[in-house]
Order: sequence, then structure tokens, then C-alpha cells
Amino acid sequence: FIERSYQSCDQNPAGSTRTEDNCWSANNAVTISLNGQNTTLVKDDTSGQWHPQDDNGEQVQLLTGAVNGAYSGEYWVVTDAKGIKYYFGRNQLPGYTTGSTPTNSVDTEPVFATASGQPCYNATFANSYCANMAYRWNLDYVVDPHANVVSYFYTQLTGYYARDNGTKATASYTRSEERRVGKE
Repeated sequence: FIERSYQSCDQNPAGSTRTEDNCWSANNAVTISLNGQNTTLVKDDTSGQWHPQDDNGEQVQLLTGAVNGAYSGEYWVVTDAKGIKYYFGRNQLPGYTTGSTPTNSVDTEPVFATASGQPCYNATFANSYCANMAYRWNLDYVVDPHANVVSYFYTQLTGYYARDNGTKATASYTRSEERRVGKE
């Protein structure tokens, strides 16, 4: 998986923006867990490219446009030094058609923006959030250089909580659990 950690809005200055929700921050950490290794992903501010902190020659791409329920359809493709491609959060496998089974590989949650330029920013804090910001992209499928493929599918669970210090649980978040498909 690839995971983005958000800052708690409780760390905001006192006032209406100090809540128990998650807020966008310049300190959002992105980590990858792949093949038994965990490392932080670092974005090069000059090139915009992502690299593992413990770089072993992987190419890491953050792309948009997937039909996965997340803000901007963000998903990741990681290509290792052997040419193996790992897809995280794409949700629809190649050849997907209406009626095909999605992978349900993206977990989302509401995330508030506190500054102009952040996703979904609004001058009014209560309206300054993305309801579907991805926080975890699970592995959808892997393709080796010989075009062998393995795919992973997840069961999506939905939870609710009271957003912006509210008293009624109206905000939803999703969490995935891997499920097995086919014969064992």
C-alpha cells in the first residue's frame, strides 16, 4: 500500500479551525509498504518526481484520472529496477467494462484545507474540505516484464463520524479489507 498521513486539525491555532478532523498540511507524510519494506516517499520540489527515501532505483508516479472515488482520481504506479509495475488505487483493471468488478482499493476520508492552494480550500472553514481525500491506496495489480499479472480485490467498509466538532455523524470514511477471489 501507499499511505498519506494528514495532520490533526487539533494542531491548528485556537479558534474555529481547531477540531478533531484531519487537515491538509505541508507536513503530510507519504509512505510505501512493498515487498516487506517500508519507506517514506519524498517529492523532489524541483522536478515534481517522487522517490523512495531508501531509493533502490524505483520509478514512482502519482497520477490522476482513475475512477476510484478519490479526489482527482489519484493513483500510483511504481516500477522497480527489474521492470515490475505495481499499481496502487487504480480501482478498475485494464479491460474494465460496465459490470466488471472494481478492486475497491482506495480508502478515503474528509480532509479540511486551512490555506489557499490546498485541495478544496474555502475561506469558510466549515466548507473547506474534500469529502473524499485518499489516505490509502492498496495494491490493485502487478505486471512483470513477461506480462504475467496478479490482481487484488478488497471489500469496502464505511464508517461515519461528526465532522467539524458536530454532534451528528454525517461525514463518512472508507477502509478496505483484502478479499480472496477464485480457488485456493
